[in-house]
Amino acid sequence: MRIYPRSYEGDSIPEFGRNANVLKSKTFDLTNARTLERREMGGNVLWAMQATSRQAYIDLYLNDQQRDPIRFQEGLFIRGVPFSRVFVTHAAQAGQTITLFYAVEEIDNIQVENPALQFTMIDLTKATVFDSLADIIIVAAAVAVIVVPALATQRTAIIASLAVNGQTCRIGDATTGAARGIELAPGESISISTTEAIYAYNPAGANITLSRVWTAD
Repeated sequence: MRIYPRSYEGDSIPEFGRNANVLKSKTFDLTNARTLERREMGGNVLWAMQATSRQAYIDLYLNDQQRDPIRFQEGLFIRGVPFSRVFVTHAAQAGQTITLFYAVEEIDNIQVENPALQFTMIDLTKATVFDSLADIIIVAAAVAVIVVPALATQRTAIIASLAVNGQTCRIGDATTGAARGIELAPGESISISTTEAIYAYNPAGANITLSRVWTAD
């Protein structure tokens, strides 16, 4: 068995031989899971050049199944590791694909690059639900009460203290009190991104009224 690239006798240059200048790519549909599926690919350069998302991945065992797998996600680049076949493993990833570029180069050292490490995932999708709740009256000097209930799909809640209120209140979690939580003055509003319940506390004086809206998935 030959492990490519290797020098060959004579002047002939096989497909994956040294100096063959072979550049190939293969796209894997990740919809159905694979376990150690053998693919005849050879070279000493591997690059995950394109994927449908940065979450798409494929695990490759180079040359045999006894080696530790290398997880390829978009941007991962490895050179200097000769291989003549790969064994493919990945979980089912509906609608995802990944394209691997592989080639033969005249190189002596192993090189690994992973540009994906330089990226931070930012969710730019918008909420699909926008709703308003009836105004709530917070009784003076009582315990903290729930202003916006917990909701697993909630993105952001906006709470406003009506301008006609006579004093500030406190907004926070269940422990909100006279000296705990964010102070909210009459006419002010606060936006909080959380899935947990939001509480309000009215420290003293007359009752106050809060208005509420929220967004969710």
